[in-house]
Amino acid sequence: MLKKSKTLVMVTLFFGMIGMFGLGAAEMKGEVQVIKKGKYTIHSYMSPENSAMVTSQIIETPKRLLVIDAQFMRPYAKELATYIKTLKKPIEKIIITHGHPEHCFGLEMFKDQKIYALKETADYIGKYGKLIMKSKQKQMGKLITESVVIPDQIVEEGKETIDGLTLHYRKVSDAEDGIQLM
Repeated sequence: MLKKSKTLVMVTLFFGMIGMFGLGAAEMKGEVQVIKKGKYTIHSYMSPENSAMVTSQIIETPKRLLVIDAQFMRPYAKELATYIKTLKKPIEKIIITHGHPEHCFGLEMFKDQKIYALKETADYIGKYGKLIMKSKQKQMGKLITESVVIPDQIVEEGKETIDGLTLHYRKVSDAEDGIQLM
């Protein structure tokens, strides 16, 4: 049996160094950290400082991927989508934790996927998403999405098991947002 320090492997990959994935090293700006634990791997993508260092998590199970939050600016949502393709597994679901634009504006890169959120989050994005998008476009232009994607699947509090991994969904109030998924 391996010692705990050897079973938990953390690798930091700067996109400028991962030409082996065929991602075009000159255009990559984000950073990925990979943590392996048994048959599961967590890939944590972080956008650069000019995009508020937004993180998206990819949970890799033996057969599929779960993506948590979809980035803010288009270039980094695109990098996230490109990185996900290198994993060569289907996306089971994309989960949006709350309605702030840095978590959901990148959904335009994933609009053909099943996108999950709490009902309150989906309603918030549906009600305010376009207004927020137009405001951000005035500040940042084409770096911001031109279409708001509203989660079409509702997450309920409780447990779900995917490929042997049990996820515990909880609704939290008054944290980073009024209502968010943990």
